[in-house]
Amino acid sequence: MNEIKSNEVLSLVNNEQLIGTLLGMPNKILRNHEVDGLVQMVLHELAHQQHLDLKRATYLVDSPDFDCLRGVAGFCRNECGMHKADMWQQPTDFHADMRDASFHSSMQKLLRSSLRRSHLDVNHLNNIVSFGKDLGMEAPEVYVWDLKHGNHGILIYEEGAKKVNAQALGNVLDNVSALLGLCHA
Repeated sequence: MNEIKSNEVLSLVNNEQLIGTLLGMPNKILRNHEVDGLVQMVLHELAHQQHLDLKRATYLVDSPDFDCLRGVAGFCRNECGMHKADMWQQPTDFHADMRDASFHSSMQKLLRSSLRRSHLDVNHLNNIVSFGKDLGMEAPEVYVWDLKHGNHGILIYEEGAKKVNAQALGNVLDNVSALLGLCHA
């Protein structure tokens, strides 16, 4: 088991800006629950450089009952200039602002057969890492969690410049995954 180095924990988990964003996100979600693209806004907010510092990320929902793996949200750092700096000031604009963002749009259109129903273990990283490479990520990482109704949330992401201990990032992703799940509960 990897031991978390104190400087890695301080750089991510004790980042006041990230903690403030995580604590404030449930209120933003509740205030904007009817806004189109809410889950995409949450992913974008958390993936930005000042927070998790991801190059790319995609949030997928695997639904064995409906035999589908659906792309819910996509984040690509190169597309961040397409939305307003503070997307929460005019949240209804985000969906339109990101309409021409190719990675973001392609993730929303993604629809395939359920991994779980195809008898592929969603917790087996090789199954999903290869899928992340198919999406154009060079070194994809994966985080999987249970959602309501037997569904599974899958976050496939590529880290930015701040390489963080996987266990420290996993502690933060526990909270991020819950926030993403709240958006379409």
